[in-house]
Amino acid sequence: MTRWTITHRGVPVAVVEAAAPDQLGAVAVHPLPAFEALRPALPGVWRDAEDAATGVHTPPAAIASDDLELRDQRGAAVPTTRLELVATGPRSAVAFIGFDTAAAHVGARVGTRPRGAADATPQT
Repeated sequence: MTRWTITHRGVPVAVVEAAAPDQLGAVAVHPLPAFEALRPALPGVWRDAEDAATGVHTPPAAIASDDLELRDQRGAAVPTTRLELVATGPRSAVAFIGFDTAAAHVGARVGTRPRGAADATPQT
């Protein structure tokens, strides 16, 4: 298993584990101590169910996805297209992680043709 760390504004808040990055779509997180300070601001599925039962809706404070970052075992930032945390219970959470799988590792060759060279009409 490979471990990745999720940080919020540079502070490690959770760890996720998977055999390969493509298995990180929706994965349970292992909260770190700083996660508890973040929990009230996360969307919570169980809170939504409680709100529906009581008729009182208390929206969480928003956390910008730009404030969350995925880091590999060496501490290097891993580019993601989606990184969200959702509290699924008083002591559990899930991370939704997406990668841009269309990105090429080798730059594409760009051919250019001088403007007017083939399109120019002869002057008489």
